[in-house]
Amino acid sequence: KLLDEFKGHALHANKISFIHPKTKKQVTFEIELPNRFLHFINSISAIYE
Repeated sequence: KLLDEFKGHALHANKISFIHPKTKKQVTFEIELPNRFLHFINSISAIYE
């Protein structure tokens, strides 16, 4: 049921790095998990406690 209520893809990278093709420098982006992911993780964790 939790998966049925989850909208969109269940894939998220909180950190991604790559070498910029022109500058040849490493570029890194970081972001917190979206609230819908946190809610989903907390809901699953509660089931298995």
